[in-house]
Amino acid sequence: MKIRIFTFGCKVNQYESQFYRETLVANEYSVVDSDDFAVGLINACCVTDRAEKEVARLIRKLAREGRDVWLTGCISEKSRNTGQDFPVRIIRRDDFLSGRVFPESVNAISFFHNHARAFVKVEDGCPGTCSYCIVPLQRGKVHSRSVDEICHEVSCLAERHKEIVLTGVNIGFYGIDNGTNLKCLVKELMNLAPGIRFRLSSIEVGHLNEDLIELLASWESFCPSFHIPLQSGSDRILKAMRRPYRVSDYLSTIESISGKIPDATFTTDAIVGFPGETSNDFRETLCVILRVGFLKVHVFPFSPRPGTEAYNLPETIPSDEKHKRVQEAILCAEDAAHQCRKKFIGRIMEVLAEQQKGTKWSGRTENYLGVIFESADDCRNKIIPVTLVGFCQVRQGRGEEYLEGRIADSAFAGM
Repeated sequence: MKIRIFTFGCKVNQYESQFYRETLVANEYSVVDSDDFAVGLINACCVTDRAEKEVARLIRKLAREGRDVWLTGCISEKSRNTGQDFPVRIIRRDDFLSGRVFPESVNAISFFHNHARAFVKVEDGCPGTCSYCIVPLQRGKVHSRSVDEICHEVSCLAERHKEIVLTGVNIGFYGIDNGTNLKCLVKELMNLAPGIRFRLSSIEVGHLNEDLIELLASWESFCPSFHIPLQSGSDRILKAMRRPYRVSDYLSTIESISGKIPDATFTTDAIVGFPGETSNDFRETLCVILRVGFLKVHVFPFSPRPGTEAYNLPETIPSDEKHKRVQEAILCAEDAAHQCRKKFIGRIMEVLAEQQKGTKWSGRTENYLGVIFESADDCRNKIIPVTLVGFCQVRQGRGEEYLEGRIADSAFAGM
């Protein structure tokens, strides 16, 4: 039977899709990327209303084409809990991951399909109480993998990938259930895979204490890019969101990281139009975006999720005003990102080559700058020293601005 996997959502979902892929192959299924498939396995997110609608459209499309649909991920848990009627076979994520659905289950993923960088999920679940977030309801309590299990998987992936991203639902809570913590894990990984770059995925500001920052600063293989969710630049709105920090705490952490890791860049999430958000609250968010100079801001309009505390709050921002604020925040974030990238022009930085189009390659520096450079050689999955010479005239992906690079002298020496 031929199965095609469709993934919606975060790095955790992408990791789990790779786990599903290898489990299916171990059970003698054929996993394909083409349109020649009988079953569509949809691993889907339900964090936003938009994500749910995208999944629903795909389900209807596959049903019209006469294909079977298997649904897993957070949205499958939600559909069970709310009684939603999906014309699909629902497979609980825990049953899939534990091997209760398929007799042969892999212990660790061995590669990351169609990705230059690999993700390693170190924990699942979140004990947070953010008023808008449905994730703790779907993912449950924290469950951390053992250090040995993570190290084994990292060793497997390091044979085929040059960069590994540690991810989880809330990685700052890693180890609270098994007597360890993120610092202990980092110390074990520091000497495990020489020559392999490591990143952290999203981490909350409260988990970036001075000890962890200093440890990361001393890790030669650590990529200095931090995704630290902001959500709002207004203390009043942060309190309504039940976020456990103030804007001053956030800015202090950014300053501490920048002082210890000079080339560090920052990305974040921002929710616009939360119930009660005034124009002044919104302006405060824009001020923080400009002050930090984020490399990327993922801007989301507030999306009420059933089962959350914020779902019952009255909508006080008209949809047209919410849309206007989203667009303004995106433009503000693009201006901040342009200034951030500009600081690195003239530098030689190492780029992990990921995608090829003709003789042009695109990839990421250690601090996550997008770079396009030219080479007739096969650069895929290689780390190439590149001189950043300016901005590209074209944009790739979702409007992201890329820097133009030129391969530095003797870049291929010793490769």
